[in-house]
Amino acid sequence: MSTAVTPEFSVECAAPFASSQIFGTAVTARALPVTSTSPSLSVWSLDADEGETLADRLSDIIADYGQVLERRPVAYAGCEGEYVKQEDRLVYEDEGIDMSWYRLRALLASPHGGYIQASAMCGGDELAEVEAAFHQILGSLRLLGQQGDAQAARAAHEAQLAAALEQAMSRMEQASMAASDAEEQAEPLDAETRFAQTLGAAGLLEHETALRSIALPAWTFVEAGSADGAPAGATRIGGGPDLPAGAAWPRNEAGLYYNFLAQINLAELPELPYPLPQHGLLTFLSDTDLLEGKVCYWSDTDKLLHHPLPEDAETTAIAASSMLVWDEEQRRLVVDRPERDGYEAFVEADGRIRFERDGSTVLALASEYEISHESLLLRGHPCLLMPSDSPLYASCGIADGELLAERVEEAMRIGEGPQHRMLGPIRSTLPVVERAVQYARRQGWDELTASEDWFVLLALRSGGRAALEFGDYGDFVYMANVRDMARGDFSRVCAFNLLD
Repeated sequence: MSTAVTPEFSVECAAPFASSQIFGTAVTARALPVTSTSPSLSVWSLDADEGETLADRLSDIIADYGQVLERRPVAYAGCEGEYVKQEDRLVYEDEGIDMSWYRLRALLASPHGGYIQASAMCGGDELAEVEAAFHQILGSLRLLGQQGDAQAARAAHEAQLAAALEQAMSRMEQASMAASDAEEQAEPLDAETRFAQTLGAAGLLEHETALRSIALPAWTFVEAGSADGAPAGATRIGGGPDLPAGAAWPRNEAGLYYNFLAQINLAELPELPYPLPQHGLLTFLSDTDLLEGKVCYWSDTDKLLHHPLPEDAETTAIAASSMLVWDEEQRRLVVDRPERDGYEAFVEADGRIRFERDGSTVLALASEYEISHESLLLRGHPCLLMPSDSPLYASCGIADGELLAERVEEAMRIGEGPQHRMLGPIRSTLPVVERAVQYARRQGWDELTASEDWFVLLALRSGGRAALEFGDYGDFVYMANVRDMARGDFSRVCAFNLLD
C-alpha cells in the first residue's frame, strides 16, 4: 500500500492499484500489467458550479455511461456524498474486445468548497476486488490545508492541465506539419506518365498522340513547408514580399498597401509555353475586397530584401478601413474619421492616405482578410491539362470532353493541399477569358480585347496551411495578355475572385 499526497488531500492506494501518479490535485492509479482492459482509479478535486447541487452534478456525470446498478449516500473523511455503480460496455474493434465494463463513482462535498471525485473502471472478473479497494481507498482519504489553500491548489492544477494540453497539441501539430511536409516533398510521377495512365484508365490510349497534341503544359504549385530561413526571392506564399533594395511595398490609389499573396521565381521554372521572362521574380498582390489585383515583375533578384508582415496587420487594416468611406463622386476612398483608436489618417500631396500610430507611419493593408502570417515555400511541378472543349474529341469518340479534362486535372494533383496553378486552363476557362476581355474594354485597352490573347497567369486556391480564403473559399485568378507579356509588361493584368 502506498500513500499519495496532493496539496488538498491524501489517499492510500490499495491493491490491485500498484502503479500511482500525482498530477496537481489528481491521483491516478493502474493495476499491473497495464493493458487496455486493466482496472484504473482516479481521485481528484474540482470546483462546484454556482447554484448546483451535488446530486445534480453526479447525475450529469453518469448520464452517458450505462445502466445504474446502485446509487446510495456515502461519507468519507467527514465529507457527505453519493456512490454510484454502473454497467457499461467496453468495445475496441481493432483489438477484438467487446465486454461488460463497470464504472464506480463517488462524489463528495468538500468542506473546503467544491468536490472530491473518485472513479474506478474494471471488467466483471475484477469487479469484487476493485469495488472493495475503491471503498478502502476512499476510507483512507484525509483532507489537508485550509479552504484558501485548496482553491489555490485547484487553480494551479487547472493551469497545469491547460499547459500540458497546449504542449501536447503543439507536439501533435508539429508532428502533423512534419508529416505533411514529407508528403508534399515526395516526388510524384512525371506529368507524361500520369497523362498516359489517365488515358489508359479511360480506354483512350490509342488516341494518346492526338490528345497529347492539344494538352496544355502548366505548373502546379503546392505548399512545401515553412519558408522561415529561405533565401530572398524563393517561390512562396503568405507572409510579406521580397522586394528590390529601394523599392517600397506597393500601395493602391487610396494609399492602402496591397495585400501580398505569393511570389514566383521564374528562374526556378524551365522554359514556359507563353512569352514570359526566363528570369526574375513575380509578386502577386490583391486589392480591397478582391475586386482587383496587381502583379509586379522584378528583373534583378540579386539584391532582394524581405519585408516582414507586421504582427498587427489585421488590427491596423480594420482600423484604417473604419476611418474611410467611398466617395461616389470622386470614385475613390476618402477619409471619413481622421482619428480612431489611436490611429490618425493624413492625406498626402498626391491625394493618397497615410496612417500613423503614435507618430509613426503604419502599414495599413487594403484588406483585413487576405493575410497569412505563415509563410510557406511553394514547390512547382509541371503538369498537363486538357481543354474542356475541342473538335478533336469527336474524332476520338469522346462524347464528354469536360469529363476527360476533369479526370486529367485530378490525375495531376500533388498531395492533398491546395493546387495553385500557373498557365493552362482552369475550370470555367471561357468565363474567365470573357471577364478579362470585358475588363480590358472598361479600362480602354482596345488592343487587348482579343479573347485568344488572354491566358491564366496564376490561380491561387483558398486553404492549406497558408489559410488564405478568397471569398467563399474560391480562387483568386490573375489573367495576362500575350501582347504585354512579349514586352515583359505586367502593368495590365486582370485579377478577380472566382468561386467554384
